[in-house]
Amino acid sequence: MHRHSSLDDGKANSLVFTFPKALNKDEDFAAPEPDFFKWLDKALFLDVAISGDEAEDSSLTGPERDPVSAMKDSAMGNSILANWLSDVRKGMEQDGELTEAAIKIPFHGKPNKLSLDLAELRLRLSQNSDGADAAARREENKKQALAYIDRELRMLEWGKEDCKQREMAEEEAQQAAAVLPSLAVLDKIMRYETKLERLQRMRQGEAVPPPLTLEVSERP
Repeated sequence: MHRHSSLDDGKANSLVFTFPKALNKDEDFAAPEPDFFKWLDKALFLDVAISGDEAEDSSLTGPERDPVSAMKDSAMGNSILANWLSDVRKGMEQDGELTEAAIKIPFHGKPNKLSLDLAELRLRLSQNSDGADAAARREENKKQALAYIDRELRMLEWGKEDCKQREMAEEEAQQAAAVLPSLAVLDKIMRYETKLERLQRMRQGEAVPPPLTLEVSERP
């Protein structure tokens, strides 16, 4: 469990974030990746511990405040979303339908795009009246819900792989930038190598012309 406190406009906000059960296993979550903390700092649940009128403010429920978007921007975030969605799928297989309890994905008790989309799907399936008997309709609803969840899981897997590639490229670029010398140092190195090459050629008896120098001046 991780407790985070933040100061926003003079108000201290705090909350408790609990990892999904699947991530408590050593093989699934042995060590947090650096990027995990990047998206964690951007996610909504760092700023959702609000109360009173702020909790009722509709401006706090817009897409820019939803944690799902931030989580989909990292491989770790996509993995956690996939874990939660997989739990919903398992619940469906056990219960035979998409229940209200199953779609309450743990986001500090706040609505989010993933849970709202599942709630919309559940409502749409509950209104399905194609004339079939109850058992057949229940089975068809289950089939449609599983197809929807499987499609979302595939999207999360694709997003995870895309983020992995981007994160690896960013990490390699950062590592390269950390070890490469500055442009000024590179220029000195190149000048030194040029002088060294001239000296070696002169020692071998070659008539090496003096280095070419250019003077640049403004035209009158």
